[in-house]
Amino acid sequence: MEAKNETLKLILEYEKICLQVEHLPTDAMIEKMTALSQQIDEAGAWGIEALAKPALVKLGISDLAAKMKSLSGGQRKRVALAHALVVPSELLILVEPTNHLDAESTDWLEFDGLRLHVFALDRVAYAERSKATSVS
Repeated sequence: MEAKNETLKLILEYEKICLQVEHLPTDAMIEKMTALSQQIDEAGAWGIEALAKPALVKLGISDLAAKMKSLSGGQRKRVALAHALVVPSELLILVEPTNHLDAESTDWLEFDGLRLHVFALDRVAYAERSKATSVS
């Protein structure tokens, strides 16, 4: 797995070292894990993980340890959508973000994913304006 965002890289590295420490702990690995934990604290990044896991589950990704290459195309889209929702951004524009989602995931996005709720309303308003214009 690879992360482009520096904060996500820290969390990914921390997760990897935790797995290594679980299987074969060494003083060097424990020191590295502690250092990474401090960096994550300083970056205020624990919140991203706390947001990411529930978002993935709500979007239908239940195996959080699965490798991206083992996921279907639709599952990959869901992971990308969760990433877009979790990583802080100034503006998020998504074209048809619900294409690969079931009704439950779509409902969650429309009512709990506040940034997407606005876009969903804009699309409905645009469709209504288009119908009214074509009828005239």
